[in-house]
Amino acid sequence: MIPNKGSMLLLYAALSVLFLVFLLQFMPVQAEKMKESDFNFVAAGDWGCGHKALNTFSMMKSMKPELYLGLGDYSYQTSIDCWVNIINSVGKAFKITLGNHDTEGQLLKAFMDKFKLEKQYYSFNYRNAHFIALSTQVDEGGEIEQLKFLKRDLLITKANKNIDWTVVFFTYHFILLMPQTLQI
Repeated sequence: MIPNKGSMLLLYAALSVLFLVFLLQFMPVQAEKMKESDFNFVAAGDWGCGHKALNTFSMMKSMKPELYLGLGDYSYQTSIDCWVNIINSVGKAFKITLGNHDTEGQLLKAFMDKFKLEKQYYSFNYRNAHFIALSTQVDEGGEIEQLKFLKRDLLITKANKNIDWTVVFFTYHFILLMPQTLQI
């Protein structure tokens, strides 16, 4: 019996995931010697609050990053306090984007106040990189304002010769590789 293309792709994907799990479990991660413009950052989302969140943050800190990105869905509780107590030790090095569980009830205001955000989407530069935090949870009609912000921000970033990298982060998984000739 000759397997069909779909089952071969599924098998390939499963083997790839197993291989990556093996590598991450049994192979030590060693950082290369860094150039002056290089830096490390880490990102994690869907934290919860408890021992798994503590383990996640402990692993992140062990990598000695200069910047931490939170990808949303932090504590699944009615308060941000438990999660904030876990990550508070790194202060302003922690940047967030909000997930659907972070905008319910008073949580949105609490996160916006804690991280001094005016909007759920924003951007910042760190060394030779530009970071853009987008929201998947903006109110109806807010998508257009966010899109306008993104377009303006990308145009400004494109003109900045000191920026080599642009990193966009938000709560849902998405990977897109674009050529440098992308027209905005």
